[in-house]
Amino acid sequence: MTIDRRYELKSYFNLQQFNLVYGFLFKDLKLKKTFQDRIVQNIYFDDCNFTSAFDKIEGNPFRIKRRIRSYDNKKIFFYEKKIKKGDFVYKNTEQIVSIQDKINFLKYRNFNPVIQNKYKRSYFYSNLLKCRVTVDSNLCHSIYKKNLFFDRKNIKIIEFKINEKYISFLQSKIDLPFRLKKFSKYYDGVYNLYYH
Repeated sequence: MTIDRRYELKSYFNLQQFNLVYGFLFKDLKLKKTFQDRIVQNIYFDDCNFTSAFDKIEGNPFRIKRRIRSYDNKKIFFYEKKIKKGDFVYKNTEQIVSIQDKINFLKYRNFNPVIQNKYKRSYFYSNLLKCRVTVDSNLCHSIYKKNLFFDRKNIKIIEFKINEKYISFLQSKIDLPFRLKKFSKYYDGVYNLYYH
C-alpha cells in the first residue's frame, strides 16, 4: 500500500474557455509533459444516502471517497481510499487481484458500487510552481452495470497536485487568470445520473 499526502486545487472549463487559458498553462506555468496520456476508469462506492457525494457539497472538512481504478483497459486494478482532512488530501492505494472480492468486502461494510466513469488524463509538471498538473477530458459517467450514461465531453478539468512543502511558495507565486472552481467528478456523476 502507498500513501500520498498533498494539497489539491482544481478548476474546470468548457472547451472554448480552455482554449483561452491554454497559452497561460503551457507557457506561463512552464508545463512539461511527463507521461503518456492514459484512459482512466473508476468504479465509485457509497452508502445508500450517498454520504461521500454530499459531504463534498456540504463542506464537511473530513470526507472519504472509495473507488477501484484501472488504466488503459488493462486488467490491473487498484483500490483507492481518498481522505480529505481540512486542506490536505491523503490517498491510500493498493493493487487488488479480484474486483469482485473487493466489491463483496465493501458491500459487507454497506458501500455499494454506484457509478463508473471514464476519461482521458494528460500528465504535466510545472517547473514554476513545483507541482504536478493533470488535464482530464472526454469525461463520461454511467450508473454501475446499467446502460444509462451522462456525457461531459464538453469540459476539461485541470488539477494542481501540490506537495505540502511547496504550498507557501505556490501561494506567493501563483496568479492564475481564471477562478478556481470546486469540481468533483464523482459528485458530478451522482447528481446528473441520480438527481438531475
